[in-house]
Amino acid sequence: MSTGIITVGVDGSEPSNVALQFAIEEATRRDAVLRAVTVWEASTLYTAGGIAELVEQRYDEYAEATRALQDEALDPVLEQVAADQRPKIDRWIVQGDPGYGLVDSSKDTDLLIVGTEHKGLLKRMTVGSISNYCTRYSQIPVVVVPFVRQSQRS
Repeated sequence: MSTGIITVGVDGSEPSNVALQFAIEEATRRDAVLRAVTVWEASTLYTAGGIAELVEQRYDEYAEATRALQDEALDPVLEQVAADQRPKIDRWIVQGDPGYGLVDSSKDTDLLIVGTEHKGLLKRMTVGSISNYCTRYSQIPVVVVPFVRQSQRS
């Protein structure tokens, strides 16, 4: 059953911007709503001791900074698309692990789109891969849009 919603991960990186451009085209082609999801981690926030108020303040600051990052990533890409060709965009900010956040926030949609940058095997193994997590655990189709830096092209 089609929901008419496509999810795309947005973090402001070049691979994410390439995935966003692809997602806009796909949402327009399908006449679908585009759910732009930006995930932030609060791994340094702790609620132990008497710092709960500080944690709540920091949480709000991180969430607002993430919203600003999402706006900075989305707006320039959207400006390149004619107004009548832009899909409706729902902007989501999610706190948690990026891979899990993307998979979880897309579970009620038709498609998840993420960008990836080709890196060496060792770097992928030690740093991890959000796109790998998404393809492994998503219950919906995932499109991984590759990004290759100009200096790496032959």
